[in-house]
Amino acid sequence: MISLRPPSSHLWAGGSTRLWIGGVILILLAAFSFRLWNLGTQSLWHDEAWSVFSAYQPTAPMGIRGSDPNAPPLFYSSLHVWLKLVGDEVWTMRFWSLLIGVIGVALGGAITRRWFGTQAGLIAAFLLAFNPILWVFSQEIRAYIVMPLWALFLLNLSEPFTQPRAVRIALRSWAWLLAVELIALYTHNLSVPLVAWLNVSVGAALLLRRAWRRALWWGIGQTVLLIGYLPWLLTQSQTGTALNTPPALNLSLIGAIWESFFTGIKAMVQADPILSLLATIFGLITLTVTINVLRQRQSPRLWLVISQAVLLPLFQLAIIRAAHIDFHPRYFILGVPALLILVGVGTSVPINTLIVNKRSLHPIIKRERSGYSQFPVLTLATVVIALAITLRMVTLLYSSPIYQHDDFRSIARRYASLPPESALIIPYGWEPSLDYYRQKLNFKASLVEVPVYSPPEVIITTLLQGLKGKTQAELLTWFQLPADVRGAYPCLLGTVGAKVGELTVSGVRTESYQIDPVRLGSIRLEALLFEESGSSAESTLPEVRHQAQAWIGNCLILVWQASTMPTADWRISLRAYGEAGAEVQLNDSDILSDQQIPTSQWTKGTQGATFSLIPKQETPAMLRLILYRRTDFSEGGRLELGAIP
Repeated sequence: MISLRPPSSHLWAGGSTRLWIGGVILILLAAFSFRLWNLGTQSLWHDEAWSVFSAYQPTAPMGIRGSDPNAPPLFYSSLHVWLKLVGDEVWTMRFWSLLIGVIGVALGGAITRRWFGTQAGLIAAFLLAFNPILWVFSQEIRAYIVMPLWALFLLNLSEPFTQPRAVRIALRSWAWLLAVELIALYTHNLSVPLVAWLNVSVGAALLLRRAWRRALWWGIGQTVLLIGYLPWLLTQSQTGTALNTPPALNLSLIGAIWESFFTGIKAMVQADPILSLLATIFGLITLTVTINVLRQRQSPRLWLVISQAVLLPLFQLAIIRAAHIDFHPRYFILGVPALLILVGVGTSVPINTLIVNKRSLHPIIKRERSGYSQFPVLTLATVVIALAITLRMVTLLYSSPIYQHDDFRSIARRYASLPPESALIIPYGWEPSLDYYRQKLNFKASLVEVPVYSPPEVIITTLLQGLKGKTQAELLTWFQLPADVRGAYPCLLGTVGAKVGELTVSGVRTESYQIDPVRLGSIRLEALLFEESGSSAESTLPEVRHQAQAWIGNCLILVWQASTMPTADWRISLRAYGEAGAEVQLNDSDILSDQQIPTSQWTKGTQGATFSLIPKQETPAMLRLILYRRTDFSEGGRLELGAIP
């Protein structure tokens, strides 16, 4: 069996301590500087702010202004201690993630060197230092950057368990492994695929070596671990909703996962041809060196690295689909260190040893043993492509706001300039980033927080109470969280006031309304019964008809309830007609439940609503209501429910 370690006579041999120390110090300085660059430039955004408030009170009850209900508490506890030392400015809080990221670079390089030699260790450390996704999450106040660290620890700690049965495993190895597993489980939910990988890989090794006694103790240890994890596990529920779209299983998904390793930003995945090309070239290098290394009958250490690089993305993909959540590059950060270690190993083995037949090209092997090697060419190519990927990714990042954090800071600065007579309407309950900036910038305006996915009655009641005594309202819209796509808030605010302006920044918009106190009590609801039969639908009109004139400047709210189980997505069209019969206004609305779910996904008894604003500028003589399927725009697919004269 050919060893992965370079020959001892070679400059890069594992015993070259001075070379390793000098090289790794330079790499760590570069990693630190890269992560420090523009650390506080981007705004604190929604997810980061959850971490901040969780760090303020890591033992607080889960939920609004408490700890994050979807993330375990250990990262927040460590951040809490950090905040006590350095304060809670955005820059200083991100510095904690920066330090963790640099430690990950050092650990990955050290493990690679110990297992595969100095050259492999330095290459792996360099790739880890400049990898885009590791850089992105080294600049975010989130626990994602900690998980590659635990992946590396478990990679190193699992190695003794793959050795032959005759090799005794020290008790401290068992203790350290279980301790790191438990810490990882209480750090982030990404630990679940990590523990799954560990059990599959070690379990396969124990099975192949027929180490039954060791396997028994392994099972006992993992059972104890599960018991220790149950207090957190029992608090969790599926986070996905009908609005989420899990990734489809196709070839494009493979490319998206691969590009995730070199972006970390969802909007950037498969969005730039140059970045995609560079990632593809790096993929070809990875595939080539992996195949070449596998042609040699390598050690269990290499198989552990390969198993982590391959299985972690697969397990995480399975969890994404099972939880019914959207695709995001951050979920695949776990497999990045092992992948880059594999590339470091592959590029550290001389090419002529890898790709040629030893028996037929014996003279070349002999020259390599005397000091001749082609590895600088492959190493240089790998380093150049890796740097080109990072340079292109960073260039894209700062070329457009679409790739950057949603800019809650700019919105907060606008809100900080508003007088006490203003109300800030948050249509999804709580925006932690605004709450953070509210304290820093001393907002004078009051907050009106409407719980996400509220029924019309709750929205109306909360707005009317929050707008009492106010002359101006600001409606926040965060495009990543469609709190209401039925037009409820523009319709209601258009009834009690008038839109006078808006500001849109990266990922966020605020709309300004001048409030008319006289109209605060003018909002009414009408109830309709919705029933689908075949390809048509029916609805009962309100028994009490209102004169069309009475609806001028009002938000017509129709509440729908399904008496059957609909199969199509239905919409309404509210049309206004003037005295001469001319159409003066057209308003189409999807019939959606309070959770923004279309009618095709309703069950019997589900309720929803539509919101239609009748403009103040017009004087309609008649309002006409038409019901039709979303996919059918022909007159035959429309059902006229009647008219309000």
